Amino acid sequence: MKYQRPLLAGSAIIALFLVVALMLAFTPSVQTWAVRRAMAAEPGVEFSLGRISAGINKVRVERLHWRQDGVDLILPAVEIDLPVIAALRGKVHIKRLVARDWTLDFTAPVGPLAVEIPARQAAAGYLALLAPAGAQTPSDGPRPSGFPGIFSQINLPVDLAVDSADLAGEVIFPTTPGHPPGRAHANLTGGNLGPGLEGRFVLTTDVVTADASAPVNHLTSRSELIARMESPRAFNHLEIASISTASGPQIPNGARLNINLGATRDSLGENYTLSLRTAVKMLADIRGSLPAGATDLGGTWQVDARSADITPFTLGRILPTFSALGGGSFVLDRAFSEIQLTGRLDASAERLEVIMPELLTIGMIGISADFDVFAEAHEFRISRLQAELIGAAPVASVEVLQGLEFNRLSGELRVADPAEDLVQISLHGLPLGWVQPFVPDLTLTGDAVRGGFMAQARGGRFSIYSTLPVEATALSISRAGRPLVRDLDLAVAVSGDYTPRGWQAEVSSLTLYSAGRFLLALNAKAGQAQGWDQPIKATGQYEADIPGLLAQPAGAEYDFFTSGHSRGEFTVSIDDRTELATAIGITSLRAGEVELPDLKIDLRTDLHPDGRLDARIPIIATKEGRSSDLTLAAALRPVPDNGYAITAQLASQLLYWEDLQLLAALVPAGEAAVHGDPTPLPVWAGLNGELGLQLSRVVYSPLVTVNDVIGTVRIGPSAVTIDNLSAMVSEGGSVRMQGDLAFNPLIRQAYALKAELALTDFDPAPLFRAGDPRAVPPVEGRFNVLSRMAGQGADLGALFGTATGVLTLNSRGGTLRALSVDISEHARTGSRLAGVAGIIGLATGDTRTLRYADRLRAASELTLELSALAFDQLTMQVERADDGSYFIKDLSVISPTMRLLGAGSIRYDEALSLWDQPLSLQLQLGARDRLADHLRTLHLLGEQTDPLGYAPLVERLILDGSLSAIGTSQLKNLLVKALNGL
Repeated sequence: MKYQRPLLAGSAIIALFLVVALMLAFTPSVQTWAVRRAMAAEPGVEFSLGRISAGINKVRVERLHWRQDGVDLILPAVEIDLPVIAALRGKVHIKRLVARDWTLDFTAPVGPLAVEIPARQAAAGYLALLAPAGAQTPSDGPRPSGFPGIFSQINLPVDLAVDSADLAGEVIFPTTPGHPPGRAHANLTGGNLGPGLEGRFVLTTDVVTADASAPVNHLTSRSELIARMESPRAFNHLEIASISTASGPQIPNGARLNINLGATRDSLGENYTLSLRTAVKMLADIRGSLPAGATDLGGTWQVDARSADITPFTLGRILPTFSALGGGSFVLDRAFSEIQLTGRLDASAERLEVIMPELLTIGMIGISADFDVFAEAHEFRISRLQAELIGAAPVASVEVLQGLEFNRLSGELRVADPAEDLVQISLHGLPLGWVQPFVPDLTLTGDAVRGGFMAQARGGRFSIYSTLPVEATALSISRAGRPLVRDLDLAVAVSGDYTPRGWQAEVSSLTLYSAGRFLLALNAKAGQAQGWDQPIKATGQYEADIPGLLAQPAGAEYDFFTSGHSRGEFTVSIDDRTELATAIGITSLRAGEVELPDLKIDLRTDLHPDGRLDARIPIIATKEGRSSDLTLAAALRPVPDNGYAITAQLASQLLYWEDLQLLAALVPAGEAAVHGDPTPLPVWAGLNGELGLQLSRVVYSPLVTVNDVIGTVRIGPSAVTIDNLSAMVSEGGSVRMQGDLAFNPLIRQAYALKAELALTDFDPAPLFRAGDPRAVPPVEGRFNVLSRMAGQGADLGALFGTATGVLTLNSRGGTLRALSVDISEHARTGSRLAGVAGIIGLATGDTRTLRYADRLRAASELTLELSALAFDQLTMQVERADDGSYFIKDLSVISPTMRLLGAGSIRYDEALSLWDQPLSLQLQLGARDRLADHLRTLHLLGEQTDPLGYAPLVERLILDGSLSAIGTSQLKNLLVKALNGL
């Protein structure tokens, strides 16, 4: 007895705990808490619940709000009568299911609910408390291989029976863009679902659109679901029969659409049907069967539909206008990995822009096809295919001339007769409007594209080649309203081969003409060995008429070449990096009346996967027996958000200045800047780095050579800097230059220039002889020159056109020839006449004859001395104004017998070179010693002398003409008058 009391007490305590737990489990507050925790753990689901009450035979849910992926369900209340304990054991018998006034919204935005969910853990413990010991969650188990039929896929994990269901609510769905959402009132009633029974459920919907004037504003539907169960968990018959009726202002008598979907299983197998029918005809009918034990699902298909049959039921959504008529058969294997489709189809469609606006240019498109094709995971087979593509006229046709099989894994192509042709493709007239959607940035106009192709398969090789060249005539292309090419006639013949070892394609002839003028001819080949990791390689040659190509709108800014021909070849390799090599030759190139050198350009570039670009561009220019060379080696590296970093070297062994005219001709004239326009970026935007110069010899003229040009140009985000550019000038002179070109986008004159040029021990005489080797330079000697320039402008043209500067020039000795005068008609025999006149004067005592002889001798010797006047010092300052004119200040020339002081100008004339622009100089000449004696003899010298002993000329000297031909007519007239005693 003493052991029985503790045992009874313990049992009573355990029983008490079980009773309390069971009571808590069936308490609504505990149930609500547990479900909230369970739903809170579901990812992507937002959930709120007012109350849940689950009893022994009834479950009631209140104020449920569930949202996922923009779908919103609001359920005020739902009641389910079912034995809960039996349901947890896998026997779900719903005696009554009622849910009304619910809302299912397919337009709800994705976002958090207003009700905060307090729980985050699943209620597995609560469900396990109600589940009987040993109960297990049904498992899918191993899936059968292949397709076992529909009914085995919908076997239920529990025993199911439904006596009665009554669901009524509203569905909100999106309509056409810019219109309010649609609302459908839905009502589902029915029941009698169970083993051996035929359950029937009826779903009715009623949709009234907000726009009463819409073509269709009322849509009703009644769908009946029939389900027959052969066991508590398995079906053997499913059928949905739906009748939809649409009405509206444009359909006064209404439109009707019947949809029937059914599946039945019996001892012979499974049968499936799907049909769409209007009141007057069958739109689509698909029937299939899967016999018991069979490996394939086979059936027939038939379609006879038009857009007008479907549009009334799209609730205002606009469809392309289409029609489809055809029929045939199909065979599917159980794994759905193989399909054979046989039949004929005639279809057409237009107004495709409602699907994609870019398709507006296509217009009407139609297809007619007769086919027998087979496809599986690794093989594709065509037994029969004849297809024609039609627009406003026949566009293209394809015909398979014999059966073929293609293995995707091995790449092998097998045909019935390798000696015969395989596929014929004909382009009867492909409208450019059909191509337009694939190049949305361009606008294409022109005649339809025509051509023909034939394909063959021999020895595992698939080949395609042109039977007729592909031709496009009167082709014009523009971008954003700006024409690129106009009235081109294009013809191209292509071919290609594919084998398991790789592929190769060839453009054997591509020609471009415009208005009968030849523009371009090209042929090229490309190929790749088997394997996507193998490089693609291409080679080709071209020939082009340069003025013809540049006469096209895209080359308008270069349309100044009057003749020129180019030939070249190229090689491309695309692998981990892209390698390009070209050899370009340009001959007979003329810009206007200027004949330019012939060019040979070899380009080598490597483009790396990370965007780095390495390039080497040697250029050789030849003309009239001379040859210039120039090589640019550059490496560009992309810099995130800052363009490219560049390291480059420009080198030459021999460069003729005249040949650089080609580079100037290749640069188009820039457009003038519009005042007030913003200048957000400099012309070098996107480039940062440096360019090194190393030019061994630059020949300016046969008499002027610059050697060892060395320097660095540094490119930064806001400035380009010339860093210590130096060179040696012929006969020992040297040049040094530095400066920078800055850019400030915040001011109107965005570009600013500062530069300094220094010439040391420089002889300018060869520069004067550069234009005419027979010309006598106005000055000879060694000079030091220092020039400083500065300027600002809204663009580079304005900057260099208005830049100002100061040039200081000095020399410690030389020869001045600027005062040369020609009085040969008076002094050609001056010396001899002077001697004779002196003898006569002495013999006769005629003083006038003696004075004339003295003047004649003085004038002759004076002109001879002035023609090559040796000086000890020459200084001058020159300022450049913003209108391009030069003002000469503080000119001083000093020699033992003469001193010149003065100033003047060189007026800018854009039609003339600097050497030919108008010159004006006013000089004060002072003389002493022998030169003064000559001038006194001619009565051209004043009596007063300065502290250095120079006596002034009676008049200021005026020099005019130009630097290339200095005019001394005023000095000549002065001497002639003095000679004649006037």
